[in-house]
Amino acid sequence: MKNSLLKKIIVGTAQLGCNYGIANKNINIDFNNRIEFLNFIYKNNLQYFDTAFAYSNSHKIIIEWIKQFSTKPKITSKIPNLKNNPKFNIKLNIENFLSQIDNQKIENLLLHNPIDWENGNVKKFIYKILQSNTISKFGFSLYSEKEIPKDSTVSIIQVPGNIFNQSIILSDELNNFIESGGDIQIRSIFIQGLLLMEPNMIPAKLNDLKEALMSYNNIAKELNVKKSNLAIQCIHQLIPNAKIVIGFDNIRQVKEILEIDKNIISKSDITEVLKLGKNNFNELWDPRNWN
Repeated sequence: MKNSLLKKIIVGTAQLGCNYGIANKNINIDFNNRIEFLNFIYKNNLQYFDTAFAYSNSHKIIIEWIKQFSTKPKITSKIPNLKNNPKFNIKLNIENFLSQIDNQKIENLLLHNPIDWENGNVKKFIYKILQSNTISKFGFSLYSEKEIPKDSTVSIIQVPGNIFNQSIILSDELNNFIESGGDIQIRSIFIQGLLLMEPNMIPAKLNDLKEALMSYNNIAKELNVKKSNLAIQCIHQLIPNAKIVIGFDNIRQVKEILEIDKNIISKSDITEVLKLGKNNFNELWDPRNWN
C-alpha cells in the first residue's frame, strides 16, 4: 500500500443533517458546530465530500461552510429518484446549488435511479453540463452489479461494499467497468456503523450477525488496529483504485482515520478477514433488509 490511504477517503455527509446509520447518536450538535466540524475535516486534508440533494440539511450546512471559509471541496452529489420525486427539477436545483457555492463545479453528479437516465430531458441536461464543465463526471449510485451500465457518458459509479458484502466489488461487471476507464466509489463499508459497534450493543433483529461481528472485533483486537482502519484496508486490498465513502460522527473518529497510513496491516491478515466475510454471508448485511 504505497499510496496514501487517506487520499482515498471521501467524507460522507448524510449524518450532518440527520441521524443516519444504526450507531449514530449525534442529535445535539448545532448548525455552527457542524460547520466547524466540516472545517476541521477539510483542514486535515480530507477534501472530497459526498452529499445528495435528498440530504437537504447537509446541503445547507455545506453551502454555509463554503461561504464562511471560502473552501473548495471536491463534491459528489446525487439526484434523487425522479419517479419518487416527480416535482424535483434537476436544472433548477443544480443551478441554485452552484450559485450558492460561488459557482464551483460539482466534481461528480450521480443519479440515484439508473432508470431516470432513460428520460430524454435528463440526458439532454446532463450532456449540456458536462460540455460546459459544470460537472467533471456523471454516473450512477447503484445497489447491484446488474445495474452497471455500458454507456460512455457514465464514467463513475458508487456502490455498496464491505467485508461481509463483497459481491459487487468482486463482480465481472464492476471489473469490466474499471477496465473501460470508469471510476469507483465504495459506500457502506461500515454498514451504517454496525461494523464499528460492540457486538453486545446491536439490536435484537440483527442477532444473526452477532457471531461474525464478534469474530471481526476479536481480529481487530489481536492486530491492535481500529475496526474502522481494518475495514478500510480490506476494501482497499480488494479494489485499490476505488475511493471510499465514510461518515464521521465526531472528531475522535476523524482522528482515527487521520492515522490510517501509520498503521498498515499485512496482506495476509487482510486476506483472513476477507475470508471471514465471505464465510458469513447473510442478507442482513444489507441495511435495506433491516425493516
